[in-house]
Amino acid sequence: MDLTQQSFIRLWQYRESLSFDDELEKRVFIIGRSLLMNHLKREATQKKLKADAGRHLPVESEPVNDLYQERAGEVNAAIQTLPSVRKRVITLKAFHGFSNKEIAQQLHISVKTVEDHVTKAFRHIRQVIALF
Repeated sequence: MDLTQQSFIRLWQYRESLSFDDELEKRVFIIGRSLLMNHLKREATQKKLKADAGRHLPVESEPVNDLYQERAGEVNAAIQTLPSVRKRVITLKAFHGFSNKEIAQQLHISVKTVEDHVTKAFRHIRQVIALF
């Protein structure tokens, strides 16, 4: 959808709140300018993100896959060293996407306890991986 269409759609959406004191042309100009500025900012941000991403892309994908596999193995090894409840909490949180509240209900513990387990688990995992 182009900016002209967006301007008139925005004008139509806010037609109830427009005052009769302002000229319609002035209102359309203000809305159009606002949409154009937002569009230009969005474009500049996307270009910057693409440029940044292009600089960080690896030339070969095999070393990245090997590094990923190595890191995944390290994380799994670190998780295996956690106490059983903490291991269960971090597995539900990180691998199954449960919220803290859902984990608390499932394990019959408080949400604060879940938060504590998650914090301590991540701290432990970072320490173990740093040793590798």
